[in-house]
Amino acid sequence: MSSEFGASVRLGNSKRLQGRNYANTNWQDVIWVNSNDEVASSNGIRRYRRDYTKSGRPVISTAISPGGVATGTAGDLNLLMWPGFSKEYLIKGTQTIKAPSMTTVGLDLGSLDQTADDGLELIPTTTTAGSSSKYVIGTSPAFYYEAKVKVEDVSGSDDLCIGFRKDEAGQANVDDYNDGAWLQMRSGDVYSETIVGNAATVSTDTTKDWADGETHTVRIEVSAAGVVTYKLDGQTLTAPPAYTFTSALTVMPYIFFLQDTDIAGKVELIYDEDGYL
Repeated sequence: MSSEFGASVRLGNSKRLQGRNYANTNWQDVIWVNSNDEVASSNGIRRYRRDYTKSGRPVISTAISPGGVATGTAGDLNLLMWPGFSKEYLIKGTQTIKAPSMTTVGLDLGSLDQTADDGLELIPTTTTAGSSSKYVIGTSPAFYYEAKVKVEDVSGSDDLCIGFRKDEAGQANVDDYNDGAWLQMRSGDVYSETIVGNAATVSTDTTKDWADGETHTVRIEVSAAGVVTYKLDGQTLTAPPAYTFTSALTVMPYIFFLQDTDIAGKVELIYDEDGYL
């Protein structure tokens, strides 16, 4: 029996469902909380997976007053709600199209106003550290974020950043965050980018490319001590310089997207997931 969280699942000796861990090296007891979102286990493994090919259309509202109409002013925070999970998104630029649309491939991050420097940032919904996709360096076990994305026209991507940043107020410019580590696709080139203590962004060409119409899986892993590992399509990248998050810092996974003058077209998020390693 296959599982999207491991190689296989089985009924354990105690008649509890068991599944392989991510590395496929041992069995562990698991509890399926729902079909779309969360896996937990008796040994502390926690993973959240959002599959946008199966989620249908979300309910859309403001995040500040759920149930209200989504707004499109720069910096506004809106809410996407599917059965079993939700996401918030920050408006970048000024939007007349105020919410991303769904396609047969996934959630189209490029479907707001297709204007240079307009876009959105997809983030978790909770503000509680250590729960629902928030992690504390030095307190949380090792954790990760993974996202699978298809981009129609890579030259139209000013910023497509996938990784972790400090849990802080949203910024219009990704370089203005105080701390973070992510992979960025910019005009077809893939870079690692890091910020520590509000210093300048360190951007490193990974020598990997992203071509028009291609789908890639980005994965950022963070050890319990804050050491970051970057992966693309399952391959560990060696070009990025060493980076360690500051102890006690609360971080969260995010996707930051801005259009360039040559519009990116569809930027489709197929799934994303995060949790403990």
